[in-house]
Amino acid sequence: CNGIVHTGSDFRGLCIAMDKVISKRLIESVGVLTPEYVAYSSEKMKDAVNLAEMEVFPGFPCVVKPVDGGSSLGVEMIESRERLTEALCKRSESGEGLLIERRIIGREFTVGVLFGEALAVTEIIPYNGFYDYGNKYIPGRTLEITPADLPSETEKRLKDAAIRAHNALFQRDYSRVDIILEAETERIYVLEVNSLPGMTATSLLPQGAAAVGIGFAELCGKMLDCALRRAKREGMEA
Repeated sequence: CNGIVHTGSDFRGLCIAMDKVISKRLIESVGVLTPEYVAYSSEKMKDAVNLAEMEVFPGFPCVVKPVDGGSSLGVEMIESRERLTEALCKRSESGEGLLIERRIIGREFTVGVLFGEALAVTEIIPYNGFYDYGNKYIPGRTLEITPADLPSETEKRLKDAAIRAHNALFQRDYSRVDIILEAETERIYVLEVNSLPGMTATSLLPQGAAAVGIGFAELCGKMLDCALRRAKREGMEA
């Protein structure tokens, strides 16, 4: 972007992955499931508060989240109509658009994608609640199992969904795809694609890489080498 050499996706891929509605439409276009949803722009928040469009509401339990944003900030799990009304009234004051999704009950996984190939699958098990901001970033709150204990066919399905979602959102070099495996049906639902996943040595994408024999230093080196080669092809100065 702006002539600056960088790893990862370009401007288009970054913008698309940040917009949850556009992301959902593109993921669904390649035959991958995402949770059923209703989206409200900031201009239509009054309708949402009045529950005027509940005939298309995906039901309870549901998830309320910003249309854009990351790190699970602003995400709420909702169990009742009264609680939903409270959440919508609060959001209407912020002027932000929002998404109401059906909450998929099942096991949560994440799959890193590196240069078109899926890394090892990680299962995410918060000790309390859901995988919110605190459970993501405060050590000891979440159990992360890499590689996940899965039948080979299920692992293959998760990886395939991750790669298809990665490609559908025009991601480049790497991403990390969050997925729910529904308990009742075994259906795979992609929640979102993270175009700028965490890159500390203990972050989820590096965990997935380490499980397939790519250490942290090597992983960083591969990302940098790819960006430098691309810059050279495009005539940019590193």
